[in-house]
Amino acid sequence: VADAEYGILNSGADLLVYFYQHPAHSPKTAGQYPPKYFFSKGPASALKELTKLNLKTTYPDNHKFHDALDANFKEDNDLHEYDTFHKMYKINWLLNGNDK
Repeated sequence: VADAEYGILNSGADLLVYFYQHPAHSPKTAGQYPPKYFFSKGPASALKELTKLNLKTTYPDNHKFHDALDANFKEDNDLHEYDTFHKMYKINWLLNGNDK
């Protein structure tokens, strides 16, 4: 979304996860305006929508990561899951090769 403010969910990670919440969001309109999630390969990289296809395109040679994405996430909407045990977003855990 052009000229929008994005919140960052995991500063300091190799793969940064962002969210955008529509300004009209309120408890009454929560279903109408769910947050949208994006990622970048670092703070200087362009934002991309957080989808499995975009992640695979960003890391084209990391086939282990591709397989881990498919094995751990049924839908793109699951990609912003936080791993409370490891205290990081699950996609960061998988990107670092920790899918066991």
